[in-house]
Amino acid sequence: MQNLNEMLTEENYVNQTHQINQTLASLIQTKHFNAQPTSWEDVQKIVRAGRASRVFSIGDQLTCQRGNNTLVWDVIG
Repeated sequence: MQNLNEMLTEENYVNQTHQINQTLASLIQTKHFNAQPTSWEDVQKIVRAGRASRVFSIGDQLTCQRGNNTLVWDVIG
């Protein structure tokens, strides 16, 4: 069993966090963001994960309702 003091070092914390982030990024790339988004929350997740260029193309349009108006957002880059 690992010594408790070894487990709690800053270096171990940083290394473990880095490994977890790599695993999550891999899961995101292979599973979660291959489909088109169905909500603005999905769009936010895609953009924040750095996957927008793989899901959206320049010229795509995203729409939302605000009251009786439909707002259109053009993907420009």
